[in-house]
Amino acid sequence: TTTGCATTAIAKVSNIQSSNTEIKTNLFPNPTSTEFNLKINSTKDEKIKVIVKDIQGRTLKILSLNTNQNNAIGKELKPGVYFLEIHLLNKIKVSRAVKS
Repeated sequence: TTTGCATTAIAKVSNIQSSNTEIKTNLFPNPTSTEFNLKINSTKDEKIKVIVKDIQGRTLKILSLNTNQNNAIGKELKPGVYFLEIHLLNKIKVSRAVKS
């Protein structure tokens, strides 16, 4: 007879290498009426992904930026509140940006 219990499958998960890289950002001016300057300081020079989202969580833009450089963003954005998701390796940092 069967008991009706579901069988459990165990999946092998590969190890994810942890990184000592810390995301440090500088977003200025904030608020702004024109555009933001975003500088992502990192212990390594590398490309990162920045996702610009509106207050409702909709993705407006996906950018590929370099760390350790000033990046002008948001000139085309209308006044409002935005969130910048900064993805570096396995870490995500969210910054709030206000355009007036």
